[in-house]
Amino acid sequence: MAGFARLIAFDKRGMGLSDRDVGETSEGGPAATMLAAAHPERVNAMVQYATYARISSAPDYPDGIPAESLRAFWRQMRENWGDPSSIKLWAPSIAEGPESREWWPGCFARG
Repeated sequence: MAGFARLIAFDKRGMGLSDRDVGETSEGGPAATMLAAAHPERVNAMVQYATYARISSAPDYPDGIPAESLRAFWRQMRENWGDPSSIKLWAPSIAEGPESREWWPGCFARG
């Protein structure tokens, strides 16, 4: 894309390309959307991948996730963060493999 357009990749400190040892996050899409909404005169067009403008459903956004489901999901994440059981949320296709269940908690190690 940089060959024919100005390409800006959002890289929040500690969250991506600049710091390779902190793992992956997905905050660039919402930040880019907010930039475009706050400064439309500076953004002609935007292409986003694997992100969302809104997660929760609303009367004018029926494709979203119901608030009750989101609250239950976030509660489960808080209670099981880094625990082998959380692999069922993020990687269900490998959740039952013993190697995956052993490897999974290390992905969330702090420091």
